[in-house]
Amino acid sequence: MGLSFIHSFQSEWLKKKRSLASWAVIIGGFFTPAIVTVVRVIYSAQLQQTYASDNFWIQLWSNSWESMSIFLLPMGVVFATSLITQLEYKNNTWKQLYTLPLNLTTIFFSKLVVIIIMLLQFFILFNIGIYLSALIPYLMFKGVPYPKAPVPYMAFLRENALFFTTACPSSRFNTSSA
Repeated sequence: MGLSFIHSFQSEWLKKKRSLASWAVIIGGFFTPAIVTVVRVIYSAQLQQTYASDNFWIQLWSNSWESMSIFLLPMGVVFATSLITQLEYKNNTWKQLYTLPLNLTTIFFSKLVVIIIMLLQFFILFNIGIYLSALIPYLMFKGVPYPKAPVPYMAFLRENALFFTTACPSSRFNTSSA
């Protein structure tokens, strides 16, 4: 069972690499930080005051996650999930997949693991993008100080974990009693 899961995961990963899902993770991870960077470059007159603020990182984090958490993250998760699960339908290869000596559970969980790893990749790229959105204006404009406030790594890690768990399919269960 373990070896068949590894082989199934490898095949799903190879199929993902040749789809739009890989590009969706990369573009989606840097989309909002790129917009934040462009806005900071356009309004560069206020950068000195913004970068000198004691809560610079919290403001940057909030600005970056506002649109991402409400609209783009859920839409991106649905988009990536549909791309991964529809690969066989697009190429009409479900018949070939069903002829493999694999359990349907193995196929399902290998696709699920690929989706979760893609989500982790997205979060890593998004956090790199947030840091770059702070670094690029600092490097572009003279007189803009590097943020003096320390980066609250643990708070950001905790928030990332919360956003990750809410974006996972397992967190969408109904807890109300009927």
